[in-house]
Amino acid sequence: MSEKVVVSMGSFNPPHKGHFEMFDEILKVNEKFHLFVRYNEGVDLTSREVKEKWFERISAEYDNRIIIHVFTMEDMKGKDYNPHILAGAIHYFESLLGEPIDEAWTGEDAAPLLEGMDKEFPNLKFVVTKRCGITSTDIRNDIEGHKDCMPVYVYEDLMRITRGE
Repeated sequence: MSEKVVVSMGSFNPPHKGHFEMFDEILKVNEKFHLFVRYNEGVDLTSREVKEKWFERISAEYDNRIIIHVFTMEDMKGKDYNPHILAGAIHYFESLLGEPIDEAWTGEDAAPLLEGMDKEFPNLKFVVTKRCGITSTDIRNDIEGHKDCMPVYVYEDLMRITRGE
């Protein structure tokens, strides 16, 4: 296992089995990694507090090998962003960590944003993973129909929110 600075990022709105597959893949080759979880007021299905609790629990389930950072960037709403915004996010993460990032892992949906990133980040390795075929958008459109794709506590919280509880 290496001691590289490894990150992954996304909205994880909500976290699902495709994300966990990526986490497992990252932790097969790294002792730990930093997970930057974007919170978007008005876009996320839940409150920031609930999302933070989910990821505290997820980190604990991975023996705290996932270091969680919940953040907000006003120019990153949903998936409506571009390579310039992604580069800004990476610089922001490096400033928070106080050191350069060695590896950034992402799902295949972000692959088009990576073209040309090697010019701005010549020492950063981007790793694109293929996920299980389910997306957070699919889940948001049919929470009940995708209950087996997410942790029970995420599903239960989402159903309470859906019912207005």
